[in-house]
Amino acid sequence: MYALLNRDELQSYLDSVNETWSTDASIEEFRPEGPDLYRIVVFGHRRTKAAMEVAIDKGFSLDDTYIDAQVLYHPSTHEILSAQLAEGIMIPPPPEREAALIENTYRTGLAVGRYESMADFERKSPMGISKITNAVHFMQLPDSVRELVADTDNGYKLNYTRALLLRRIAEPYGAWLRRHPNLIPHLELADYDVPSNEQIEKAVEERMFKALRDSPKKTPRCGDGLVERLPWSTAKLGEYVRDRIEFWTSDVAEDSLTLFESAAERSRKEREEADIKEMTRLLDGGVIYAKMLGQIAARMPERLKERTRAQRLRVASRLSRLSNVAEEASSAIYAQLADEE
Repeated sequence: MYALLNRDELQSYLDSVNETWSTDASIEEFRPEGPDLYRIVVFGHRRTKAAMEVAIDKGFSLDDTYIDAQVLYHPSTHEILSAQLAEGIMIPPPPEREAALIENTYRTGLAVGRYESMADFERKSPMGISKITNAVHFMQLPDSVRELVADTDNGYKLNYTRALLLRRIAEPYGAWLRRHPNLIPHLELADYDVPSNEQIEKAVEERMFKALRDSPKKTPRCGDGLVERLPWSTAKLGEYVRDRIEFWTSDVAEDSLTLFESAAERSRKEREEADIKEMTRLLDGGVIYAKMLGQIAARMPERLKERTRAQRLRVASRLSRLSNVAEEASSAIYAQLADEE
């Protein structure tokens, strides 16, 4: 099947193709067949290529070679994608490419009013609901994970089914981190700070790659004594994912975390009490000790500039608490004096 498009229609189609397949096809690569008229192959690319190769072998000019085919006149991008998707059912493309095509077909159809919702797309689509659902879930994976499914350059190709298993981690782990933002790796949050969606998504992406690295199987590599992890089997990865989801959604995990946070709170209060005792001792010592405390605090930024971010945050937090304690104590003393008057 071919389609005849004007320049704007062709550009719209190429924009969709480039977005779906991460390519950079340009309209300049197409030779117009007339004023503002371009011909593209909708499907049957392999057959067209084979016919062209036969024509060349027989010594025929491609300009004088014709192939009988159905022609679409000025179809929309959605109509082209729908035709390609329907043709692909007979000879399915790789699942990761089919998923991108399904998602793009739905998105373009939604934009032109062909579908009212995902449920409407499922009803009108010739494919099964499970295939559409899997495609949507796959396209919701981070780009870095989806690239592994199609990437063979590094010698490792992530199985499409295993990628879908990894996607099951996203929702429960993301919800877990939203309930406990202090557990987000590599992130220092002040009290009452709410993590952004980007921070949650980044943490979920890191967790997916950790799941891939956690494979229990190892094998010698290159005879140098080093070891590398083998990819999970689908069954083992399924068990791993189920165990993690059960942990993130179970009451046992919440109870354990509550006990941990309670212990941390007791430790924090003990540190604050020790800070108050130290400040009281300094204040009892008179102005000299107060000046010493001020001098020490003033030198802190320079002394700590080589420390880690986490260490500097802890010191700044404690200094801030000392300042708050001093302010509260002075306010209370002034209030007592006012009452006595």
